[in-house]
Amino acid sequence: MLRRYFPLLALILAALACNAVGGGNGQPTEAVRNVATSAAETATALVTTPATPTEEGAPSATPEGAASATPEGAATAEPTTDGPPSAEPTAGPAAPTCAVTYTDFVLDLVNPVNIGNVYCLGADGTPQVLASGNRPYSPSLSPDGTLIAYQVVVGEGITQLWIVSAAGGDARLLVGQDQLPSADGSVINSPQSYEWLAGTHTLVFDTRYLPIGGPFGPGEYINADLWTVNADTNVVTTLLGPGAAGRFSVSPDGQTIAIARPEGLDLLNADGSNYRQNVISFPAILTYSEYAYKPFPQWMADGLFFEVSIPSPDPLAADAHADLYRIGVDGVVQALTTIPANVVFGGAVTPPLFSPNGQFVFYSVGLPDGTGEVLHQLEFLAEGGVGERSLGPTLGLSGWGWSPDSVYFAYSVTPEGAPGQGYVTGTAAESVQPFANGLTFMRTFEWENGTTLLFIGKIGPSATWSLYRQTLGSEPVLLAGGLTNQATLDVLN
Repeated sequence: MLRRYFPLLALILAALACNAVGGGNGQPTEAVRNVATSAAETATALVTTPATPTEEGAPSATPEGAASATPEGAATAEPTTDGPPSAEPTAGPAAPTCAVTYTDFVLDLVNPVNIGNVYCLGADGTPQVLASGNRPYSPSLSPDGTLIAYQVVVGEGITQLWIVSAAGGDARLLVGQDQLPSADGSVINSPQSYEWLAGTHTLVFDTRYLPIGGPFGPGEYINADLWTVNADTNVVTTLLGPGAAGRFSVSPDGQTIAIARPEGLDLLNADGSNYRQNVISFPAILTYSEYAYKPFPQWMADGLFFEVSIPSPDPLAADAHADLYRIGVDGVVQALTTIPANVVFGGAVTPPLFSPNGQFVFYSVGLPDGTGEVLHQLEFLAEGGVGERSLGPTLGLSGWGWSPDSVYFAYSVTPEGAPGQGYVTGTAAESVQPFANGLTFMRTFEWENGTTLLFIGKIGPSATWSLYRQTLGSEPVLLAGGLTNQATLDVLN
C-alpha cells in the first residue's frame, strides 16, 4: 500500500533537491514504508534528512509496511517434572506487540544533539517510551507488531537505521556507515527509505550519500541502489548496485518489488531474481531542478498488480497530462486512461492516489486563477470505460489516502489563517463525511481500519501538535499532546 501519502510531494521533493542533502521525514515518508507508507513517508527521508525544521502543516510522506512473521526463537515452556508430561510443551508468553508507534523530537539547530523518543501507544492509551536517540524519525512497524524500525540522525546529512522491540529496552543499530562503506572513501553513505517484506523480519532499503566535507551543490545525492537487511540476524544483502534502482515499492505479499527509474519501470523478485527491466519505458520528465522525477508505483492489496501515473515530459506545457497504467507481476501492462493534469507539481494531490482494489483514483487540478483546486475521482469500469466526478474547488487542499477496504478517501481543507476540516468521501458525492472539525494543520495521517483513522495535527488556532484517533461519526480522541512538527507516525493494519 502506498503510504502517507503524497500531498504536494513532488513539489517538496523538488525543493529538497535544490537544498541538497541536509534539509529535512519527517518521513519517509514515506517506510518506509510505505510508507507507506510513508507515506510517506515522508518526503524528506526519500531525499534527505530532517536536519532542518519541517514547516507547520506540511504533510510527511512515510514508509510502507508489510506483514511480518513472528521472530525465530519464540520461547516455549519446559515440560513439568511433577506428574506426567503434557502431550505438547506449553507455549511461553506471547512477544509484546505494538499497534501504534510514533516518534518525536525538539529540533534545535544550535544544539547538535536533539534527543527524542520512539513511542508505542499502549493498549490502555498510555504512550510508552521504547527508545531514545538523536532525532528519531520515520518509525515503521513490522506487521506482527513486534519490531519498530526507525532512523536517527548522527550528523548533518548522515543517518542510521535502528531497530527496537515492542518490549523496549534493546534498541540497536541495524544499518549504519560501517555496513555501507564507500568504495573510495570520498562519501558517507546512509540508509534512505525502507519497507518490510511480508512474512519476514527483513527490510528492503536504499541509500543516499554525502560527500566528505559536505554537499558541493544542489542535487539528489542518491545511490539508486537496493538492499535487504534481516532485523533478526543483521545480515545485509545487496539486491541492485548503485545506479540500477530508483524509487521502489514492495508488494503487499512480499514477493515482488516495483522499481521506478527516471526513464523506466522495472520488476524484481524480492530475493533478487527475475529482474525485468523497462516493463514500461518513457522519456525523462522535466523537473526544472536538479532531481530526476521517478514515478510512484502503488501496489494493490492482492499484490498481483500495481498502478502508476507517468507524466508527460514537460509538466508545465499547455498540454501537460499523465498516462495511468496497471502493471501485473507477470509484466503485462494495461493502459487505463489519460488525465489532463500536471501531476509533477501542479496540484495538492500529486501523484494521483489509487485505491487498494485498483478501481478508483483521486487527483487534483489547480484552477488557473489560483482560487482553489478541484479534486477529481476516476472509476475504472468493468466494461473498460472511465467514470468521473469532482469535488471543489477549494483552498488549502491536501490528500491523505484510501482506507484499506477502498471505501473511503481522506482529504483535508485547511485554508491559510482559518480553521479547516478533514473529510472522507466514498464513491458518490453524498458520501462526504467530516472529521477533525477546526483542523488547522495536519502532518501525518494513517488509516487504522476501514472506519478509524489516526493523525498528528492541530485542532484549533492555539493547539499544540497532538496525536488523535477518530472513528467516523464520532469526535476525535486525544492520544498524546505536546508534540512537535517533527513527529511521525505508523499504524499496524
